[in-house]
Amino acid sequence: MDDLLKTTDKVYDVVMKKGNVSLTHLISVTDASFNLIFLAIERLSSEHKINIRREEADYVFFIPVNNGEKICLEERI
Repeated sequence: MDDLLKTTDKVYDVVMKKGNVSLTHLISVTDASFNLIFLAIERLSSEHKINIRREEADYVFFIPVNNGEKICLEERI
């Protein structure tokens, strides 16, 4: 359980710092198994701390804004 909490914190920190992050980038910067990464994403998503969008061949994670809009940086990851 401790590994899941660390991974969840790491994923959230990366998304907060970058504004939006691809799954590929998360995998490269997170020293965790796919299972832990996906569990962390599921937890953050269910708590409405991040949103998920499918973009081409990857998924992008971003921080939702209170009024239902999303923060999305224009630069490609």
